[in-house]
Amino acid sequence: MDVERWNAEKDGPFSERALQKKIEKLGYSVLRYAYPPGTFFPNHTHSVDKIDGVVAGLFRMTAKEGEVVLEPGDCLKVPRGTAKAY
Repeated sequence: MDVERWNAEKDGPFSERALQKKIEKLGYSVLRYAYPPGTFFPNHTHSVDKIDGVVAGLFRMTAKEGEVVLEPGDCLKVPRGTAKAY
């Protein structure tokens, strides 16, 4: 899975706004979602390429390629059609 970790030397100080700018610079629109701890989504796919970014807490994603836990500042590229569960 294609995870990019926040790098303060390259990306500057971490903030929600800085993460939003980083994702927008890659050509993506940014929508903000807040999920309570323990939220689970069944296996599903998306019809568009997307990036999941984390501002606070931890975010675990499982796909056939494996599992990853994202921390604040992390971004995960998710190609369209990727079967995944959170």
